[in-house]
Amino acid sequence: MSELVVKSEQPSLIDVIARATADPSVDVGKMAQVVELQLKIDEEIRARVLNEALAKLAPLIAPLKKTKAGASTKAGQVKFYYTPYEQIAKMLAQPLRDCGLSLSFDTRPVGDKVFYVGRVQEVTKGGFREAMIPYAPDANDQLNGPQKVASGLSYAKRYVVSMLFNLVTESDNADDDGQFAGAISAEQVGEIERLITKCGDAFDGVGFVRFLEKSYGVSEVTKISSDKYEDVKAALLQKLATIKKTEAVLQ
Repeated sequence: MSELVVKSEQPSLIDVIARATADPSVDVGKMAQVVELQLKIDEEIRARVLNEALAKLAPLIAPLKKTKAGASTKAGQVKFYYTPYEQIAKMLAQPLRDCGLSLSFDTRPVGDKVFYVGRVQEVTKGGFREAMIPYAPDANDQLNGPQKVASGLSYAKRYVVSMLFNLVTESDNADDDGQFAGAISAEQVGEIERLITKCGDAFDGVGFVRFLEKSYGVSEVTKISSDKYEDVKAALLQKLATIKKTEAVLQ
C-alpha cells in the first residue's frame, strides 16, 4: 500500500509576521530587524535572477542595421540613417520571452523636465532595471504637432532600449559607412565630451545627439569627421557662452 505524502507550503513572510504580532511575547524591535533582513535578502535574489536573465539575453541580441533614412538636405541628400523602433522590437521579442523578461515604457517628471523611461523586468521575481532620457517633441518644421510628439516618443524609445540592452547598430548603406572615415581622435572626443558636461542640463547628451544627427549626419561623438571637429567645438563653446551670459543676468 503506497503512502500518500502531502507537502505543506512554506509560510510566507506575511504569514510569519501575522503570527508573530499576535503573540504578546514577541520582541517587536527584533521582529522589525528580521523583516528588514528578509527584505534585503529578497532584493538580492531579485537582482541576481535579473542579472542571470540579462546575461542569458546578451548573446541572443543581434546587431541592428540602419535601414531607414533620416533628415535630408535641401538637395535631397540623406543626412543619416537609423534603425526604426519596430525593427528593434521585432529583434528583441523572442529573446526577451526566452529569457523570462518583459519590456515596458512610461514617462516620469523630474524637476521641470519630463523623462521617458524604459524598464526591463524579470517576470518571476520582479527584479528590474531602468534607463531614461529627457523627452521633447521633434523640432522638425516639416512635421505637424502630433507628428512631432510621435517622432519624439519614437526617438526616446529607441534610445532607452539601446541603453538598457547595449544595442549595436551597423549601417546597411555604403555612403553612410563612408561618412565615418577620418573620424576625430580620442583626445578630440574627450574635449567634445568635456564641453557637453560643462553645458549641463542646458545641452544634455540626448540634445547633443540630436544636434549631431541634424547638423552632421552622425549619432555618436566618436563618428564626427575630423574636418568638422572645429565646427562642433565652436557650436559647444557658443552654447556655453550663452549659458554663462544667461546665468550672469539672473544673478
